[in-house]
Amino acid sequence: MRVAVVESDEARRVALMRRLARPHLHFDASSVSHETIVDGHFDPATVDVVLLGVDATAASMSPLRWLSHHAPSTAVVALQHRSDVEVGIEIVVTGAQDVLPFAEATAARLDRVVRSAIARKRVEVAALSSAMTDPVTGMASRGWMLQRLDLAVSHAATCAEGWQVVVLFCDLDRFKAVNDALGHAKGDELLKSVAERLGSVVRAEDPVTRFGGDEFVILLEGHRVEALAHRIALRALGAMAAPFEIDGHEVSVLTSIGLAVHRCGESAAELLNHADLALYRAKRLGRSRVEVFDDELRAWSDHQVDLAERLTADLRNDRIELLRTPLWNLAQGSVAGVLTSAAWSGCGEGEGLVDLAARHGLGPDLGRWVIGRSLEDAAGQPSCSGQLVVEIPPGLVSQPSFVGWVADELAARRIDPSRLTLAIAEAELAESELVKPVLDGLDRIGVSVALAGFGSGSSSLALFGSLYVDEVLLAPELVAGIAEDAPRRAVVESLLRIANAIGQRVVATSPSSLADIEVLAELGCELLVSAIAPGGLRTRPAVVVPSESHAPLERIALR
Repeated sequence: MRVAVVESDEARRVALMRRLARPHLHFDASSVSHETIVDGHFDPATVDVVLLGVDATAASMSPLRWLSHHAPSTAVVALQHRSDVEVGIEIVVTGAQDVLPFAEATAARLDRVVRSAIARKRVEVAALSSAMTDPVTGMASRGWMLQRLDLAVSHAATCAEGWQVVVLFCDLDRFKAVNDALGHAKGDELLKSVAERLGSVVRAEDPVTRFGGDEFVILLEGHRVEALAHRIALRALGAMAAPFEIDGHEVSVLTSIGLAVHRCGESAAELLNHADLALYRAKRLGRSRVEVFDDELRAWSDHQVDLAERLTADLRNDRIELLRTPLWNLAQGSVAGVLTSAAWSGCGEGEGLVDLAARHGLGPDLGRWVIGRSLEDAAGQPSCSGQLVVEIPPGLVSQPSFVGWVADELAARRIDPSRLTLAIAEAELAESELVKPVLDGLDRIGVSVALAGFGSGSSSLALFGSLYVDEVLLAPELVAGIAEDAPRRAVVESLLRIANAIGQRVVATSPSSLADIEVLAELGCELLVSAIAPGGLRTRPAVVVPSESHAPLERIALR
């Protein structure tokens, strides 16, 4: 490893050269004068890092300024003759990868700091390459930020007390609605404008990256920068408050921010996850706000880790439940099939199994479990030959091997593929580039696809009537109570008319009463998922939950 020592004080220069000459460090050190660098006679390609002695004079900063402009790929570690926080900040802003008081520059410390500085500079240089640049905004990409964050956390371990690493995780509020309204091209323009505004509120040395979709991450490092991070987060909220002008339209998009400060012993992945959890709370508490990862969230996070471990074990040991709810054909007055989903007793109050599984990357495993168990259940009831609708968690449909796996599961149980309908969330179906090949494959083997939970949250008509969607499941939030809610009834009636006009099948799910079911029948809804037996229909005991129980779902434990 080639090191250039730039130190005007002779005693310090000799001391540094002796320390770097230790055989076990494997440094190839050479001495270079200030004048050689400032006069432009220095070739940066001959070294990996420059150790630059800096005192309180402006002249001592000249080599650093030259290196920043003319040798952007060369790492620089500044050695301060006298500790001064203000000068240290100026050194970092000017372009040094690290600042180390000369008194602390032991051989072992120099080894760690120099290697860290070289690694960090290489990551910074890599950000300039296309592979590490976000194609939409032109800023550094997710991959670059992950590497940079790893280095920041590693570097923090070598620093004196008070050095902090802070992550701001930003997510645009309701960006999807704007993207759907304007189109993806205009959505990309909006993301570029957002990137510019976020870049305007940070220091020159603070990296801002588009982390994916409409998520952005800001990284701050320095001596006690937590207070600064709070100010930057508030500035970011203010910068986003003004409308954006996109193609002659004024577009308002706000942001929610999660803030997390690195603690000793935490990994980069944990720090990023903590910021994400703080962001999640900001969204849950009303959006367009800053939330900090604190002890309360830490306890919740620990609980989530415990839940994920237990869920993993219960999936492995087949300790999940299958929920079955009858699918009624109101027009024919009969049971047409069953809708199945997964349930787990480990979820506490307010905990959703699907959200929990998705949050911890267990969605695909849970999805395979519920499909396999549903098919096994259907194969064990030869008398039940109706439609089998299976609600699956996110993450499975985007896997290329999914279609082959479904075909094998159907063949193993001798079930006609046309009986199976996979109910998939709108957010996953909207990722057309990822799921289109899988949807094509499902269509080829004869498996139907349903748009699940339409009307829950922010839904779009873009997928209503899509060639990839065979039917639409109206969410309980849209259906329950329509007997007494005229506006909601009007919405459902309009959707049914649209569906009838384009030949789309619509399934209403979980009405709250027999009165709701009667209204749905009047409106022309033919298919209904309900644990409440519609009046006057003869039910099948093997499938139907007794109507007098009014239980929302039938639980069949599969051990």
